[in-house]
Amino acid sequence: MHGGLKPTNILTEHTGTVKIVNMGINQLLKGQRETPIITAYLAPEQLVDITVNAQVDQYALAVLFYELISGKFPFESSFERNDRDTNIQKILHEVPPRLSELSDAQWSILCTALTKDPLARHDSCQSFINQLAAASGIKQVSTQKKKVVNNYKRKKRRSQLIATVRKTAYYACFATVIYYGYKNYDNIIGKFSRDKKIGFSSTSNNPLYRQRRNPAAPPKNIISQYIDKSMDYAGSKFTQPTKQHEVDTASQYRTAAENFKQAEGDMVRGQARQSLNLFKSTKTQLKNIRSQTTTAWRVSALERKIEECEDNIDALEKYLRIKPVVE
Repeated sequence: MHGGLKPTNILTEHTGTVKIVNMGINQLLKGQRETPIITAYLAPEQLVDITVNAQVDQYALAVLFYELISGKFPFESSFERNDRDTNIQKILHEVPPRLSELSDAQWSILCTALTKDPLARHDSCQSFINQLAAASGIKQVSTQKKKVVNNYKRKKRRSQLIATVRKTAYYACFATVIYYGYKNYDNIIGKFSRDKKIGFSSTSNNPLYRQRRNPAAPPKNIISQYIDKSMDYAGSKFTQPTKQHEVDTASQYRTAAENFKQAEGDMVRGQARQSLNLFKSTKTQLKNIRSQTTTAWRVSALERKIEECEDNIDALEKYLRIKPVVE
C-alpha cells in the first residue's frame, strides 16, 4: 500500500522505466484523525473514519488513467480553488461522467475501479491493469520473459561485437603482411637470389647437384666449398669498395639534381641554348647512375627523371628550330 499515489510521486526515466517515490506516506496517515489534504486522487474511504487498505491505490490509479485519457479529473469540482467541503462531497457521492474515448468494456472496468465501495473494486491493481489491457487489445509480457529477451539481445550484441573485432584483426594482419611484402620485395627477392648463389638451389650450378650427377668424379670437400662461397658472398656485401660505390652514386645524383635545377632556371630566364646543354649533360649523368643502380624503386625514380629531361630537351630543340636566335 502506498496511500498517496499521484503524479508528483511518479517518476519516468528516459528509458521508459516508471518508479514510485514517497513510499510509506500511509504510515504517517495512520495516526491522523483529521482529514488529510484534499486531492482528486484520494479514495472516499480516506475521507471518513474507517480502516483503509491497498484498494486506495487502485482508486488513485483509476483516477490517473481517467486524467490521462480525458485531460481532466473524474469529478467536475473546484480543486483549484481549494473548496474543501465541495470537493469532499463530490468524491464521496458524485459519479464520474462517461468518457467517449473508451469502449463499453473499458468503461465498465474503469468504473469498477472508481466505485465508492472498496470491496466492490478489482482484487488488486494488477488485476485492474490486466483486464484493462485485455479490453484494449494489449498483449501483456511477463517480467521474466522481458528479462529473457533482454539477455538474448545483450548476448547477440556481444557476439556481433566479438565477430567484428575478429574480422578487423584478421584484415589488419593480412594488410600488414601485404604491406611488408610490398616494402621489402627487393630484399626478399635478393635473399632467394643469394641462396641460389651460395648453393641452396637444386640446379646444375650447385656442387652437391654436380656431385650426384657425376659419381665418378673425384670427391671434393663440399662443406669447405660451401663455407668459402658463403664467406665470399658475405664479404662482397660489406667491403669498402661497395660502400665507396654507394657514396659515389649518391654524390653523382646530387650533382645531376643541381644541374637539372640550374637548367630549369636557365629555361625560365630565356637562356635556351645553355639550358639545352645542361639538360643533355644531366640526362647522361642520370643514365650513368641508373646503370649502376639495382634497387627497383630507385631505377623507377631515375627513369622518370630521365623522361623529364627528354621532354625538356625536345621542347627546347623545337623552340630553337623555330627561333634560331634567342639570346
